Amino acid sequence: MHRPLAHVNRTTNVPDRSLIMLSSLAMVMIIVFYIFNADLQTALLIQSGAAIIVYIIGSSASIRLFETKGWRRALP
Repeated sequence: MHRPLAHVNRTTNVPDRSLIMLSSLAMVMIIVFYIFNADLQTALLIQSGAAIIVYIIGSSASIRLFETKGWRRALP
């Protein structure tokens, strides 16, 4: 996580800047969907596709990590 976003509030122990950024991006996407008059099915397909892409990227990164470090280090 980037340093500016990693700021943790002392009273609540919550990464407040990260939550502000996440909420802002969600609001931007809602506005974009409203401007382009996207229906619910299209909006859900876009979000599902983004989640699948994140899953594929994470899986490929873990495969590369296990190939370089070995499976014996990953498992107890």
